[in-house]
Amino acid sequence: SKVIGFGSQAEYGSYDLPASELTLPKPNDAYGAVKLMTYNYLRSIFLDSETAWYWIRVYSVFGDGENPQWLIPSVISNLLKKEDLRLTECEQEYNYLHIEDFVNYFIAIVEDDQDQSGIYNICNKQTIILKDLLNKIAEIVKVSSRYLKFGVIPYRNSQSMFISGTNSKFMNCFPKYQELENNLTEGLIKTIRLYKK
Repeated sequence: SKVIGFGSQAEYGSYDLPASELTLPKPNDAYGAVKLMTYNYLRSIFLDSETAWYWIRVYSVFGDGENPQWLIPSVISNLLKKEDLRLTECEQEYNYLHIEDFVNYFIAIVEDDQDQSGIYNICNKQTIILKDLLNKIAEIVKVSSRYLKFGVIPYRNSQSMFISGTNSKFMNCFPKYQELENNLTEGLIKTIRLYKK
C-alpha cells in the first residue's frame, strides 16, 4: 500500500538558497543524477495508482552509527585524544540533522495513514558554517580549538560550499514533530556522549 524511496539533497545540485521540494533539480554529479532518475521512474509507476509513494530527499545526518571517518566523528575523536586535525578553511554552509530526528521523521512517514504522497526534504531547519560547527564541538568537549587546523588543506575542485534545504513541507504535514526535533547542540551533546563512552 505504500512505497518509500530514499533520495538525496544531491538531486538539487548547486543553489545559493535553501532548496524546497519545488526547487528545480539540477544534479551536478552522477550520484544525484541517478537518484533523480530513480525518483522519476518510481513516480511514473505510482503517481496514478492506489499505492501511496514518498520520496525522501535526505540531507547530512550525524550521530550514532555514522562512519567514523566522516567529519563530525573525526573531529570529536581527535579532540577527545587532543590530536591535531588538518582541515580546509571550513567556510562551507551545511545542514545537519541528528539521527534521532531522521528516524522519527521516517517513522512518521511509515505510520502515516493518509495518502500524503510526494517529495519530502528530511533536514534540519537551519544551516551552519562548518567552522562554527567544529568550534561548537570543541566547546562542548571542553578542549581547545587549537587542535583544529583550519586552512591547512585546500578545498576539492568540486567542493560544494552551500548545501541546505527547507523542511517546512514535512512539518506542515506532520506538525507534531516540530516539538520533538533536537536542536543541533542537543544532537552534538548526545553524539559526543557516545564517543566518550
